Amino acid sequence: MQPVLPFDLPPRAPASPSRDHAMAVVSANAEEHSPGWHAAAAAFLRSFVKTRAQFVANDVCEASRQAGIQQPHDDRAWGSIFRAAEREGLIAKAGMGRNPKRHASICIQWRAA
Repeated sequence: MQPVLPFDLPPRAPASPSRDHAMAVVSANAEEHSPGWHAAAAAFLRSFVKTRAQFVANDVCEASRQAGIQQPHDDRAWGSIFRAAEREGLIAKAGMGRNPKRHASICIQWRAA
């Protein structure tokens, strides 16, 4: 179920190709700098979703650091992990949350699907 927002969003189609390209570049860089990171991050997310009812991406990033998972050069590399997990039906959008590391900016809140 998609969250209901109190305003209309612009169509996603025009932004999707550049978003997808940027995510692919960041993901490839993460794998280049830390071989095996993508598989380790995906496995960590699969385990993490079993421990929380809802979460934001920053929760996963911080927990992975605490667990000693090798980190990408840029946390945005997690975006490709989240998109793949959403496509696979592992996670689903639960609403909106706040990212404490980015001045409490609004971000997607996730839940296990």
